[in-house]
Amino acid sequence: MRVLVCLKRVPELAEAELRPAADGLSVDGQGLVWELNEWDAFALEWALRLIEQAGGELSVVSLGGEEDEEVLFRALAMGAGQAVRLHRAERTWLDPAALAAALAELAGRIGPDLILTGVQSADLGQAQVGVRLASILGWPYATAVIGLEEVREGGLTVRRELEGGLEERLEIDLPAVLTIQSNPNPPRYVSVLGIRKAKTRPLEIRPAQTAGPAGLSRLAGFRPVVKERAVSWLDQDTDEAARQLADLIRERG
Repeated sequence: MRVLVCLKRVPELAEAELRPAADGLSVDGQGLVWELNEWDAFALEWALRLIEQAGGELSVVSLGGEEDEEVLFRALAMGAGQAVRLHRAERTWLDPAALAAALAELAGRIGPDLILTGVQSADLGQAQVGVRLASILGWPYATAVIGLEEVREGGLTVRRELEGGLEERLEIDLPAVLTIQSNPNPPRYVSVLGIRKAKTRPLEIRPAQTAGPAGLSRLAGFRPVVKERAVSWLDQDTDEAARQLADLIRERG
């Protein structure tokens, strides 16, 4: 089996204070700590276990600049056999449709049987790339996958997470695209020495080309959300306070 995992380097957002950059079209990266997207890390661990179970080859890909190679070297240290960075001369925002088209072009060159992505990215959270990629390729797909139960000739059995604590069990023919929601097995530990050794291995750099639709949306800008708080005191008697409260509800929805 040949598996391709799509990776993204994202800022750690738990305690970060995000600010728009001077151009208004990006986030100021100064002082941010960057890491492998959590859901992509789950996808990578699934892929590694699949290869260990069924045999085959594992490739990883990320779109970005030299700084984004960090996640690719981490994947190589974890056990990936090939790493590709898709390079764009423009450092502007790329919408999910254009990103999926670039990944589809690479998939056409590599010829994977299975493509894994995280269900979404921690920074933008659009959850579109995986399903758009499957649409361009014309492959079956499953989203929010939480379990890979069976690997068989020409197909997989997976579990999806639904609302209300329900799960869905699907049988999917290969080739296919899965977006990974979680993994009961945490991503394996990689030492700093292991990553340094991985940096001695070849990393393929290819121009990002599209084999499908160009961007369907354009980034207008980033702006912080202004939170407004107001307090109104109702000091009148109960009947008058109730009338004023009803008026406020009608006025403010």
